[in-house]
Amino acid sequence: TGIHADYITVMNFSATCSFYRSLLAPLIFSKIVLRDTPKSGASITAIAKGKHRDIVKELHLQFIGSTNEESSDTGSELSDEHVRNFKEDPILPLSVRAILSNLNGPDRLFPSLESVIVEIDFDEAKWYDHWGEDIMQEEYESVDKAVEVECSDAWRALLCETFEALSNNVENKCAGNGHKPHSFSAFKIAKLQPVRISAFSSDNWKSLLTNHVKEFTLQLVPF
Repeated sequence: TGIHADYITVMNFSATCSFYRSLLAPLIFSKIVLRDTPKSGASITAIAKGKHRDIVKELHLQFIGSTNEESSDTGSELSDEHVRNFKEDPILPLSVRAILSNLNGPDRLFPSLESVIVEIDFDEAKWYDHWGEDIMQEEYESVDKAVEVECSDAWRALLCETFEALSNNVENKCAGNGHKPHSFSAFKIAKLQPVRISAFSSDNWKSLLTNHVKEFTLQLVPF
């Protein structure tokens, strides 16, 4: 009809029969959303193994950071969070980590992927209560200090693990013989909180931005 339908309407309409499912697939699967839960990881993995994997052009990460006593909606409560070591017991589900680590190379999950967007949502008031005072003092963390904090704080661990997984893409072999590298070309980080993230100091991260990404956008949350 030429009238834009919202995503849910398109999804429901595509479920009526195989013809409309095939017809609307480019609208449904061109942009997919990954959340930091085992259920979402399983869903995106299923798409990567299905017939619509070549349609996916944009992967949007919508994670939830928390300063509370619970993990970022991974389904497990952290009753002893004060003694939990996130380096030994990661907060990011394995299925989600596997997806983020396999977006580059000839065997990448989505051959037509062009863009990756990272957006870690959070409760702004609680975040400033928890971290704002330290940041306003303009005392910058060292990398070693950031690693220490990431071992004990769920939200900081989620930030680090997310970017560590993405930086693993440089380890995948790109096409040789002058062919175009098998990699997403646009990378955006939206609403990033101004804290030190140890993963940003790794050689893999620097190589990802230098040798694989053509367009990089960084949006910081203002004070």
